[in-house]
Amino acid sequence: MTLPDYPTDAPEWAPHLPVEWLYELGRIALYAAGVEETLHFIYWQQAKVDGSIGPIITGDSSPNRLTEDILKLMG
Repeated sequence: MTLPDYPTDAPEWAPHLPVEWLYELGRIALYAAGVEETLHFIYWQQAKVDGSIGPIITGDSSPNRLTEDILKLMG
């Protein structure tokens, strides 16, 4: 038996923010993801690892942790 994606008897959900704000939040999220990906590439470059091993090393590292580690590798 497959469950529905949302309850059928629940009131209709509507965001409490204007659509323009939601679009801007999405743009900020995309920008943040790009910055995080760049941090991963910088870490791999400084640690002298390639793209096949790099994701294993930094796969779940936060941007703050990546930044700290990059500064240690460069210092």
